[in-house]
Amino acid sequence: MSDHSAFWGELRSPSGVLFEIETRSLRELMFSIRFLAVTQSAKLVARGFIPPDSAPCARCDDLIIREATDPEVLCPDCRDIDGP
Repeated sequence: MSDHSAFWGELRSPSGVLFEIETRSLRELMFSIRFLAVTQSAKLVARGFIPPDSAPCARCDDLIIREATDPEVLCPDCRDIDGP
């Protein structure tokens, strides 16, 4: 796992393949875990702790890592809706 990933998990498929997931939001991690569990019959092996510098998005309540330069906490998806 990289040092830049806030949320991570590892899943193993019945054939022994190990899937490593790294995301910047908890919602994206949960989606990826569910997707691999359904499509690959993978089982969760490990999941990282929620980082202490995480904060809920002001719009959708997804848990993300707060950037020091952002005055308002918005996840990337909500930022895309607002535009530049």
